[in-house]
Amino acid sequence: ARPLDGCARPYNRHLNEEQRLAVKSIVAAEKRDVPYVLFGPPGTGKTTTLVEAVLQLAVQLLKQLKRDTSFHILVCTPTNTAADHICKCLAKVLSSKLDMLRLMAYSRSKNDFPPDFPVQLTNWDGDGFEMPALEDLLKPTVVVATLTKASALLNAGVPRGHFDVIVLDEGGQAFEAEAVAPVGGLLGPDG
Repeated sequence: ARPLDGCARPYNRHLNEEQRLAVKSIVAAEKRDVPYVLFGPPGTGKTTTLVEAVLQLAVQLLKQLKRDTSFHILVCTPTNTAADHICKCLAKVLSSKLDMLRLMAYSRSKNDFPPDFPVQLTNWDGDGFEMPALEDLLKPTVVVATLTKASALLNAGVPRGHFDVIVLDEGGQAFEAEAVAPVGGLLGPDG
C-alpha cells in the first residue's frame, strides 16, 4: 500500500481510497475548528478508519516529536464492547502501558474478557479495576474508555486541554449528553 500523504505507510494495508483520504484529513487536522465526522452504514469501515487515524497520530507524530509526552489521544465509545474492540485493534501496534491504557469501570469483571485481551494495558490491580493515580492517567499516549468512564477523568484531576485529540467511535449509539461530556470537559481550545 502506498503511504498516506503526510503519513507513514498505513498499518492496515486494506484501507480503500476514501478511508485513506479520511485518515489523511484527520492527521493533517484540515478542519481543526469543527468535529470531523465519519458516517456510513454498518460494515463500511468507520472504526477501521478511526483506528488507522489514531495509530498514525500516536506513532508517527510521536516519532517526529521524539516521544514528547505532551501529545495525548482519548478514544471514547458508548459501550465496553466497542471500547474493547478498539483496544484490541490498537494493541497490535501500541503494546505498552506508556503507549495505551484501557480504562475500565470498577464494576467490570476480568472474566468479561476473551483470553487474548491485553489486560496488562488496563487499570487492573490484581483484585479489580481501580482508578489509576493522576500521574498514571496523564502518561499514556492513548487512553481508551467508555464515554461514562471518560467523563470521570475530569473528576480524577485530568486537566482540560490534556488531550490533543478526542475520538468518539459509535457516536450514533451514544446519548448526546454522554457524548458531549468528555469533549466539553477535557478538550482544550487547540484540540
